Amino acid sequence: MSDDLRYEIKLVANEINFSVFNKWLHIETDFFKKYPDRQINSLYFDDYNFSCVKDNLSGIAQRRKYRLRWYGSNEEELSDPIFEIKIKNGRLGSKKYFNVPELNNKLNNLKIRQIQEIALLKNKNKKLFFDKDLNPSLIVSYKRNYFENNNDIRITVDNNIIFSDPSNEKLIQNHDQAVFNKRIIEFKFSINKKDYVSRIMKDLNIVPSRHSKYLSGLAMFGKVNYL
Repeated sequence: MSDDLRYEIKLVANEINFSVFNKWLHIETDFFKKYPDRQINSLYFDDYNFSCVKDNLSGIAQRRKYRLRWYGSNEEELSDPIFEIKIKNGRLGSKKYFNVPELNNKLNNLKIRQIQEIALLKNKNKKLFFDKDLNPSLIVSYKRNYFENNNDIRITVDNNIIFSDPSNEKLIQNHDQAVFNKRIIEFKFSINKKDYVSRIMKDLNIVPSRHSKYLSGLAMFGKVNYL
């Protein structure tokens, strides 16, 4: 399956920025809580040359990231795993994805190597352009808040972001961790809403930035240089 192209604009917010954003969101706009908060987890894959990293750092407009995504915390059953190929073209983004029911409610009991074998084999069976020798490179977990307004503009707020450095022979929850102490705010909207979003963001006074949780996590483990 695939998503249509949409704009994705990110803001990296410290406590002061987030206070400004929160006031703007709840007092000055018509955004409302769209879905319950939920825990999101992603196991990223890259090749031995970290090609996905290099494409991002080089500023290549058309690039991809590969990840297994699932929902729930380590204290709960980890459910609904999806393999995603996230495709970026500048600030436009889309996804190709498919379910991996073979991993449903089993992630807590599998080693990283076993998860990799199941997820990548499934992907090859789907013939989704897997010409890379991909390996687990980072685990990212966070809580996501969802907001939307009547013009179909979506805002997500990612907080409590934790990075883990995966090892093939360990279970999904047993890895070295690092905490990212900022929030990631993201505006997501269709191409025809670009001017509208530009207008409503003028009052926010927070500068959008290119940001990658994937690169931030790798940097915290000393694997890449990334500000």
